[in-house]
Amino acid sequence: MNEQKRPPTNILNILIHNKNRGLYDERIKLPNLDQIKSLIYGSNRNENSNELGPVQELVQKLEIKNYDEFVGLDPNKVFSFGCDVKTGSDRHHCFMFFSSKKLLMNINRKDGKPGIFHIDCTYKINTNRFPVIAFGQSDLEGHFHLICLAITSHEKEIDFKKFYQTLIDLCLMVNIQFSPKFVVQDGCDASKNATSIFVDQPNIIMCYFHVIKNVKEKTKKFNKTLIEMILSDIKNLHYSKNLIEYEVNKHKILSKWFFNYPYLKQFAAYFIKEWIDGVFNNWIIFTSPHGFAGTNNPVESFNAQFKKQFTKFAPRSLLDCVKMICNEVIPVYSESSREFKLIRTPDCKVKSIANKLNDKLFIAASFNSSIVFFYGLNTISIIDL
Repeated sequence: MNEQKRPPTNILNILIHNKNRGLYDERIKLPNLDQIKSLIYGSNRNENSNELGPVQELVQKLEIKNYDEFVGLDPNKVFSFGCDVKTGSDRHHCFMFFSSKKLLMNINRKDGKPGIFHIDCTYKINTNRFPVIAFGQSDLEGHFHLICLAITSHEKEIDFKKFYQTLIDLCLMVNIQFSPKFVVQDGCDASKNATSIFVDQPNIIMCYFHVIKNVKEKTKKFNKTLIEMILSDIKNLHYSKNLIEYEVNKHKILSKWFFNYPYLKQFAAYFIKEWIDGVFNNWIIFTSPHGFAGTNNPVESFNAQFKKQFTKFAPRSLLDCVKMICNEVIPVYSESSREFKLIRTPDCKVKSIANKLNDKLFIAASFNSSIVFFYGLNTISIIDL
């Protein structure tokens, strides 16, 4: 069935074209797109079910079950944990989890302070259409430090809870403390709700670029000047340094949208509902730790490199996908893992701007030597050294 691997939309177009040419009986109703998708992808899963045996065998060989097995591992050797290899149907979800001893150690910062974690799914990795979950932490240089990868057949709340619970159980078994304070993600309700599994729920930081992406989609029919104004207003709101400044900026922006641009009322109502009062309103810069990435750029860059370097943008069978993760991805990222940067090194652009600033505008606080006030740019900024 579908040996040429045509997309469902192409199949539907061919059927419509052939019917218009009189090649089919007029009394026979053509299937709709959803029916074709169900037939094709259901068939693919049935065909690929024959490879579940080899996948299960491979995963079982890599599985660790206790602390002693973990301690005895080579630091860069891949292991599996908490896997449940099934067909991936709606009744039988499939889940596989992979990491290495060295990658798992990326959970905790050396200075003991809370870091910021990133979770994201990447697609078109295998022919079963199972997403791959990438989870890791970013440092102050914005570099992504991979912790683990998981393959899941679905993206429902129960699947993300399975992922987090597996990581929690693994850390408990090997005596690693895992209590994330901040997690950056896109607007996925399932992954957000899954964090309820933690005793101390982490703060969910909404990826700023995801907000902008959605806003651009909502404003694509507006004229260019209006779009630029809206994006500039949202950018100013994003860079609010504290809650007071945020409230002032929010009042100014919304007042302008409602009273100066009456035709923006519908968009303004959407923006308030989704990004001001909604569950994903933690996209303002002061809601995340100072100096850390407030977007999912670190993990999205990893996903892009994943496809470019390992899959070559060509989906693989589920078995080959698992082999690739175990034999290539995990070992490569484990062996080449970089140092976790605890300070941000200024680049040429920052140094150039700094040289233009007047030193007299920086005043050290008398009550705290690590606090500096900057009197410039029409505002007073507080710098915590």
